[in-house]
Amino acid sequence: MSTGILAALGTAVCWAACSFTFEVAGKRIGSYSVTVIRLFLGFLMLIPVSWVLNGTLFPRGVPANNLMLLSVSGLVGFVFADLCLFSAFVRISARITMVIYTTVPLMTGLLGWAFLGETLSIQQWGGILLTSAGVAFVLTQTSGQDRGWVLTRTGFTLALLGSLGQAAGLVIGKAGLEGVSSIGATQIRVTAAALAFIPVTLVMRRTARIVEGAGNVRAMKFLTLGTIAGPVIGVTLSMTAVRLIPAGVAATLISMTPIFLMIPSALFAGHRLTMRDAIGTAGAVLGGILVAG
Repeated sequence: MSTGILAALGTAVCWAACSFTFEVAGKRIGSYSVTVIRLFLGFLMLIPVSWVLNGTLFPRGVPANNLMLLSVSGLVGFVFADLCLFSAFVRISARITMVIYTTVPLMTGLLGWAFLGETLSIQQWGGILLTSAGVAFVLTQTSGQDRGWVLTRTGFTLALLGSLGQAAGLVIGKAGLEGVSSIGATQIRVTAAALAFIPVTLVMRRTARIVEGAGNVRAMKFLTLGTIAGPVIGVTLSMTAVRLIPAGVAATLISMTPIFLMIPSALFAGHRLTMRDAIGTAGAVLGGILVAG
């Protein structure tokens, strides 16, 4: 198994870990505060990591074009996509939003082909579709929590734009990776996103909530763990993955996060695994094998 594939699967595991910790923190201080605070925590955590691994506090000598691409990648992937997805959550529910989000691997593959010249085999395209279908099959289980939700045009559009933003962020990030370490690329992306959220937060008048959230000790413990797993390790692994393998392949393997979440959910959250979970998981895993092959 190649390093790129392992990095993509590692990213999926990291996303699963930070999803759990961010959910706990979000229930205490709100999802927007979690989104902003995790980026500033990630910015601070990446500085000593860069010093140890690269010998510099921040990437040096990065060509202007690469700096621009990585910054845009952070803005599109962290700011635009997250704001769209969180807005979709409150309009059509998180579950329905995440079903639409399963289109990210397909979008990433198409964008990688259109802008990076990456070509995938028929087997790999089939794997992308099978993995996306498997994950969607698990996510489309009916739940009493979803009663009363209606798939509105606005909610659907926001979910689709958020998914497109995630795909575009990955592809644009790959375009700016040449000559930049994965840690360095992650620093640039996280820094650009963190700075962009400052005016957004001021306009939305959320400053007081974020300051209050940062003072919640229990929430910050979970946020810190989630930041290590997500913006620090997870994003770095995702940059390593797209550097070594086609972006569409990386996105497909990363999209298996809900599959990796099922066992912790069963053990710690009381989620009962169903036949639908088993069938969806089998499909997603088979799709991942086809993509990796």
